[in-house]
Amino acid sequence: MKYQSVTELCGPTINGATRNAKAAIQILRLPQVCARTGLCRSMIYQLEVEQRFPNRIKIGVRAVGWLEEEVQEWLTQRVEASRRTPARSG
Repeated sequence: MKYQSVTELCGPTINGATRNAKAAIQILRLPQVCARTGLCRSMIYQLEVEQRFPNRIKIGVRAVGWLEEEVQEWLTQRVEASRRTPARSG
């Protein structure tokens, strides 16, 4: 029996940085997005339609998710915008 090399079996290897970057991608499903943002399902979809929230990605025939990094960046921007805006006195 002829043994094949790892490259022949698995294709070319990728460097450590690329492997780590790909491994770090996390997809959040809708309940997770709702929990992290404090928004309900309908508001997330409405903001997405208005292009004010990250776009979902298709992860299956009937499944979608959001990239954790994009949701986190959206949250960071919301916090920064909130800190810049003076509080209303009332």
